[in-house]
Amino acid sequence: MKVLSRMWPDFRLAVGQLVHRPLRTFLTLLGMIFGVGAVISMLAVSEGGLQQSMKMIQGLGVDNIIVESKEYSTDELLEIRKHSPGLSVDDARAIKETLVFVEAWAGIKNIKVWSLFSHEGDSSNSEVWAVSSDFFTLSNLEPEVGEVFTSDDNREFATKAVLGEATARRMFPNGDAINKQVKVNFTWFQVIGILKDQKIPGEEIQGVKVGGDSDRVYIPLNTGLNRLKVEDMASELTTAKFKIKDEPLVSAQAAISENIRRRHGGQEDFRIRVPNEILAQQRQTNRIFNIVMTSVAIISLLVGGIGIMNIMLASVLERKSEIGLLVRLKMM
Repeated sequence: MKVLSRMWPDFRLAVGQLVHRPLRTFLTLLGMIFGVGAVISMLAVSEGGLQQSMKMIQGLGVDNIIVESKEYSTDELLEIRKHSPGLSVDDARAIKETLVFVEAWAGIKNIKVWSLFSHEGDSSNSEVWAVSSDFFTLSNLEPEVGEVFTSDDNREFATKAVLGEATARRMFPNGDAINKQVKVNFTWFQVIGILKDQKIPGEEIQGVKVGGDSDRVYIPLNTGLNRLKVEDMASELTTAKFKIKDEPLVSAQAAISENIRRRHGGQEDFRIRVPNEILAQQRQTNRIFNIVMTSVAIISLLVGGIGIMNIMLASVLERKSEIGLLVRLKMM
């Protein structure tokens, strides 16, 4: 208490000097405010970006394993096709039948499109995916209006289509797309459903394409493979998804990789992605970023605090002789 009582007059004098020199005080505080405010803003943006990334990755299915066909130059592909036909429906079916922990699978073929329109509008920039019926369940996609196609539609080569919300809006600006026709290349498809808008833009996270579901047209896999032209030597499937149950994803990934490698004559013409691992890596990256930003914020506060204390000390030292004179006069 004695120390505090001795320091109180100096502290009061220092505060008085801060008030007495408002411009210098304001500029010092301004540096602190902008520095800390910038760090807080960066942390908020980082957290928002993480939440968006997590939402995208969760759309892939955290219990799924994704197998993608690799892309090669023409010469490389010619050599690989001597040993491997590429990722196929038979690969996916064989994995489902031989590995007991695979609960379901979905095949995806990205169709090359040069014409996509309806009688009311066009959507030439949208993608067309030929998918098996379980794709919507494994990708956590639900219809807002209508329905998605079934395994019977796939088996019967049905010419049905499900539209993403953005695609439906462009192709049918007046609304009411259900039971209307869209033309993909040379084939007409009947619209049976429109998906709920996930509000997730399409982008890549660590090499995995996520989001963008609202900007696509989905058709049955068998219809796409048989009614629409597929590039020569291209894999039958662009991507295959497998839902894993009661098995660690690491061991499941190894088993699926070995199974496909054996069926492809030892060729590594595919890559495997595990959304759960990508999610963990995103969280770790964000955690490190937050630690760095918090450290910067602490340093900013410390530097700003030292600056204010320096002004207070300078104010006291400037009046040291005056204080001594006042003390002597008081003692006389």
